[in-house]
Amino acid sequence: MGYKILAVDDNKDMIAILSLLLNKEGYQVITAMDGLEAIQRAEQEQPALILLDVMIPKKDGFEVCRAIKENARTKEIPVIFITAKIDLATHRQGLALGGCEYLTKPLNPREILQTVKKHLPSEPPLSSGVPAISVVQGVAAFLSACIAAVQHFLLISPNDLETYT
Repeated sequence: MGYKILAVDDNKDMIAILSLLLNKEGYQVITAMDGLEAIQRAEQEQPALILLDVMIPKKDGFEVCRAIKENARTKEIPVIFITAKIDLATHRQGLALGGCEYLTKPLNPREILQTVKKHLPSEPPLSSGVPAISVVQGVAAFLSACIAAVQHFLLISPNDLETYT
């Protein structure tokens, strides 16, 4: 599984569409239906990116973005606003709060995917669930075994080699 993306919208149909689109591209989608849940999920799940509706209950998208950007654990997560609001003042407000993009509904699937890809690092995280240090230790053990095998082979004399042929 690729990057983890938090999709926040109070419309279940929009959540379903975003989940389907992003899952199809290999992303792991987690969801929230209101602002408080979004802040909590961002803190707990540490997604690589957040797709955030502006008009959501409990805390609006702007309040959510502000809280995310003020939290040391979540401040580096890119926030892409998704909303039906098309006025320039709303757009500017979202960007001023730390949002990196502002997409308007109705959404174009190609535009969503291009925008998401634009704000994610080019290399996806390890998807195996194995901590990176374990992977490095495994590779190191394998390389050590290879080196030992080569050293053993180099210690065989030409006479010993005849017994193996």
